[in-house]
Amino acid sequence: TVKADVIIRPDIEDVHWADFGKIDYCIEKGYEAAKEAIPKVRKVIREKSSIRNRMKNFFSKKRENGAEILFQKEKN
Repeated sequence: TVKADVIIRPDIEDVHWADFGKIDYCIEKGYEAAKEAIPKVRKVIREKSSIRNRMKNFFSKKRENGAEILFQKEKN
């Protein structure tokens, strides 16, 4: 199961699902919610694209031939 890093929920609880006359209102609320989420989206992108995170993901994936690379900290 994949989980979302950012969920954008416009404040449209007062709109019935069949109230097609409020489409412009819903679009505006969605736009506002998306603008408010931009800082969090940027933060997630920075974190996910960091070299440390990319290397961690690369080395933790199973290889096509079935081999797997695992790293363990040595015990002193």
